[in-house]
Amino acid sequence: MRIFFGQNSDASFVQRDLKILESQHQVLSRNLRHFNPCRWIGDVFGVLGSQVVVLWFASLRSLPVLLAAVAFGKKIVTVVGGYEAANMPKLDYGQARFTIKRAVTRLILLSSDLILAVSRSSLDEIHQNLGIPRDRITLLYHGFEDIAAGANFHKEQLIVNIGNVNKVTWLKKGIKDFIEVAELMPAVRFVHVGAVKLDLEKQLGRKLPPNLEFIG
Repeated sequence: MRIFFGQNSDASFVQRDLKILESQHQVLSRNLRHFNPCRWIGDVFGVLGSQVVVLWFASLRSLPVLLAAVAFGKKIVTVVGGYEAANMPKLDYGQARFTIKRAVTRLILLSSDLILAVSRSSLDEIHQNLGIPRDRITLLYHGFEDIAAGANFHKEQLIVNIGNVNKVTWLKKGIKDFIEVAELMPAVRFVHVGAVKLDLEKQLGRKLPPNLEFIG
């Protein structure tokens, strides 16, 4: 099958899905993270030559490809990330907070033949915040290789948190909470995995606890 794979992220879970599709199908992958009319023309021709269009993220940047897919009568599969369906004003997070962006996301999803949510909470937000009927949404969890199969790891008392650290994730991903819990449990080792793009001690207003490591 010929698949047009449109995405605007280098995230590992997006690239993993791309590799899965490439193992079974003929895939044209295009990064939609641009506002270049010349590249849009290339995207349109890519859609024309495909049988199915897969969109990873229902964002404004996916709209030109969606319109081309609808015009050419292509089947459309859209995977929804967390941001598109979120509405969290207190965290200044979520595309569903904005009238126009919410309308664009709804248009993309209502035009899709298959809508994929990667978690039950995401499915709930797509329904509640975007008004998409539950029977239009399919739950399909992220899949990850069992890289630890057959390994014999030594277990220790260790608390791990994972995710990139920036001004948005500081509250949204619970980075601040993770640090504060580490302060309350000085005898336990805490490790955070993920890129750090923030001056943590400046953001926290004090030194980090000695039992906490940010290992990148």
